[in-house]
Amino acid sequence: MAATTTLVIISDLHPCYAKEDVKAESFLNMAGSWDARVNPVAGFYNIVQEENLQADYLLCPGDIGNKADPSSITFGWQQLQRMSEKLGASLLAVPGNHDHDSRLIFHGFDPKYHLQSLQPAFPFIEEAKNASFWAWHWASFEQAQCRFILLNTSAFHGLSDEFLHGRLSPRTLGDIIRYIEDTEERAVNVVLCHHHPQRLDEMFMSDYEAMDGGSELVSKLSDGLSGNWLIVHGHKHAPRIMYGMSAGSQATVVFAAGSFSGPIAPQLGTKATNQVHHVTIDANESSTRGCLCGQIRTWEWSYGIGWCRSASGRGLPYMSGFGFRENPTVLAQRVVTHFGGQPFYSGREIYNQLPELLYLTPDDLGALAKNLEQRHRARLEINGGEIKQYGNI
Repeated sequence: MAATTTLVIISDLHPCYAKEDVKAESFLNMAGSWDARVNPVAGFYNIVQEENLQADYLLCPGDIGNKADPSSITFGWQQLQRMSEKLGASLLAVPGNHDHDSRLIFHGFDPKYHLQSLQPAFPFIEEAKNASFWAWHWASFEQAQCRFILLNTSAFHGLSDEFLHGRLSPRTLGDIIRYIEDTEERAVNVVLCHHHPQRLDEMFMSDYEAMDGGSELVSKLSDGLSGNWLIVHGHKHAPRIMYGMSAGSQATVVFAAGSFSGPIAPQLGTKATNQVHHVTIDANESSTRGCLCGQIRTWEWSYGIGWCRSASGRGLPYMSGFGFRENPTVLAQRVVTHFGGQPFYSGREIYNQLPELLYLTPDDLGALAKNLEQRHRARLEINGGEIKQYGNI
């Protein structure tokens, strides 16, 4: 069994069509130049070449198109196919709210008509899997080390005001629970969906777009009997790593992916930028710690420059992690005790002696740094999400 599983996550493409004299709705303009400095897909190919980027899976948690425009959905699906080929990765994708014709503008009788007409077939090549996905709003994909659940949280868009939020119906949730209980857990277990499973009120005032039924799903994944889980979602264009709320101590990792090329909401101006992510999950660390443990590399988009290692402070930094959890006060004391013999240590020395710090989320790493400074007069120098050095103040 391979020690690591690698994922590239590209979410919320929102391709649009705009002439040269009209401002495009997103950076991915179907009529625009293929210069790598102004076209995110062309720029992505540069990352693949320059960083020698490879992945086992390319994940897209929805909004492949924009405003249900069939041409944009077809274009986005074609680009994902090509990007997965460049990576040598298996492509797994789910639809988002912009992929369903919820207002019946293009097809007056079926919000999912164009999605079901895509070639290659979406989301799976296999007709039987697609029939199950569209009928019951979810399907599974299993390999030796990985188990994926693909979930359509926009399945009911087109009915009433369902377009306002995501939904996991009681029937679908029950089916998923039975599947989890009846199949063998894998080293890596992933739910891929568009809408966030729990509200993000700390980022968005009165967040009403979360997935109905999402909290019940997180609770099941966190029962300690179902393996270690990662939920990957898009929709909000606000990249972040969190742990799902549950009554138990099992930690389900929730990865909010950044938008690859879609618009960033004004209220997120200082909190997010367009991003693409590469995730490496360590199966051995995950088994030891009882939570999926991984490291993330992130690139951000700058129009006119292209993709660069994330350094703006908006969204995720270039390096981040997840899977290691410890009270920051306790962890700070442990760091001071461990490194109390000398006034200075390099980041390499820190990680060599305490490798679990590689799996701290950006929020937890920031909390550790604050505790060290305020309680112990010690400082972590962090650059691009990495510890560069540690020393006394």
